[in-house]
Amino acid sequence: MPVVQDFLEHYHALKPYNLTHSEAMFVIHLIRYKWDESAPYPGYKALAKQMGVSHKSARRYAQSLEQKRYLRRQVRVGQTNRFDLNALIVALERHVAEVARAKAAASKIRPEASS
Repeated sequence: MPVVQDFLEHYHALKPYNLTHSEAMFVIHLIRYKWDESAPYPGYKALAKQMGVSHKSARRYAQSLEQKRYLRRQVRVGQTNRFDLNALIVALERHVAEVARAKAAASKIRPEASS
């Protein structure tokens, strides 16, 4: 299953911190700028315009994701920041694996319970 689909299905249940809908939209807009292995580097004004929010709101979403340790901003002098989402991807992969293990365990228990 692709990362984007996993993200859309599970962002609200990530641990240790779930994402708000606004933070999730911020991530989705960031991903639009992910062209290669490098961290995306859109400006806050561009993200804000695409999201229909103020650039201060876009900054707050980034700060919140950073506080949750899902985003790492790489400040670049005279250029837009780079946004490293690797920690979010790791948390997402961990959560998806936990859900899969729980489903597998439940499917093993279910047939025995009916006998």
